[in-house]
Amino acid sequence: DAFTGEKCEPIRAKCAIVTLPLGVLKAESVTFAPELPKSKREAICMLGSGLMNKVALCWEGMEEEKIFWPMDKEWILHLVPNADADLITEFYNPCSFDPKQRVLIGFVIGEAARTMEAIDDAEIADRAVQSLRSIFGEDMVPPPSKVLVTRWEADEYSRGSYSFQKVNSLEHSRRDLARPVADGRLHFAGEA
Repeated sequence: DAFTGEKCEPIRAKCAIVTLPLGVLKAESVTFAPELPKSKREAICMLGSGLMNKVALCWEGMEEEKIFWPMDKEWILHLVPNADADLITEFYNPCSFDPKQRVLIGFVIGEAARTMEAIDDAEIADRAVQSLRSIFGEDMVPPPSKVLVTRWEADEYSRGSYSFQKVNSLEHSRRDLARPVADGRLHFAGEA
């Protein structure tokens, strides 16, 4: 039986595929009855769930001659010794594949991404624009017309962005996580 919510009737099936992100499994926000086997619980514990958020900055309608970044470069990196955690130093440039795009996507990883989740979109946009101004010049970077910020750890359906092999994790942890249980009736699939 699978319960889809507090007010829903159970769904009956001969087998099921679980595609929950590792972050959700680690948060134990889903209950399995009977409990998952020890090898599956250990695999969930042994694998790491990392965090990487994105800040998409859009300049809708910007004329080509006003574009301040190199259109032909897929990545724009700002190498700063001892960079402040507030500084977004890595941007993906979709324009390198589609010149009609007027978007740069900033990446924030690890603890900086965790800190960013508690900050409002306007402040994050300001930080991203300041980073770009430190690369291209104060007068070259106008405010974006739209900003989209991800908060993957706060998202109850994700609880993180990616999985990874933690230091001292077991080589077979991913296989153990993927292995079916309940006599082959409960399958696990997905990123983990």
